[in-house]
Amino acid sequence: LKACLAPPVGERKTWRGVLCVIGGILIHLSCGTLYCWGNIAPYAMSYFYNATNGTIHEAASAFIPSANYLGMSMFMFFGGVLERKVGPRFAVSVGAVLFLTGVFVSAVAVKSYPAFVALYGYLFGAGAGTMYATPIGCAIRWFPKRKGLLTGLITFGFGSGALIFDQAMTYIVNPSNLSPSLIPDPSKPTEKYYYIDQIPNFPTLFLVCGGIYTVLIGV
Repeated sequence: LKACLAPPVGERKTWRGVLCVIGGILIHLSCGTLYCWGNIAPYAMSYFYNATNGTIHEAASAFIPSANYLGMSMFMFFGGVLERKVGPRFAVSVGAVLFLTGVFVSAVAVKSYPAFVALYGYLFGAGAGTMYATPIGCAIRWFPKRKGLLTGLITFGFGSGALIFDQAMTYIVNPSNLSPSLIPDPSKPTEKYYYIDQIPNFPTLFLVCGGIYTVLIGV
């Protein structure tokens, strides 16, 4: 973040600008993991199904990405205003607090669907939205003649989040690559769930990912 605070033009050093771009890619890499929901949804909905005695079904999984995008769209403008008013460091810090709170606290909210939607859905998206624009704006101020290239590089990080973290998340939650074996309604054989004892590491996933995000954003 220090690299994002550009000094006067005469004192600028290219290496600090490069660090700013790298930092932006790492921030977007973390934010882009909201696209991982499709990968972890079977595990999450299995937890909710078991915890609510079958009240919450897999169809309810659509509310999580909806809450993600709602939070992200509402707070993206807020993040841009915050960056211009008080600076990029503060804007990213506020976004990081929202983002990481949504991830870490989700570890204890895996048996409450409304709480999970609020945390891993809305708050997670709000944090990502708050941080989204700041790295791009900072990088462009360092290299104003490379706007397109820099925007593409940083948003590449956003798109790569799921590519990288999908594999890691699967390894943490389901290292043996078990298939769901709970079929509550034989007339709907495609609706399957995991037993909780098949995926005991699911809550731990949010603690591990939260720690990784803290490092990536803090760098």
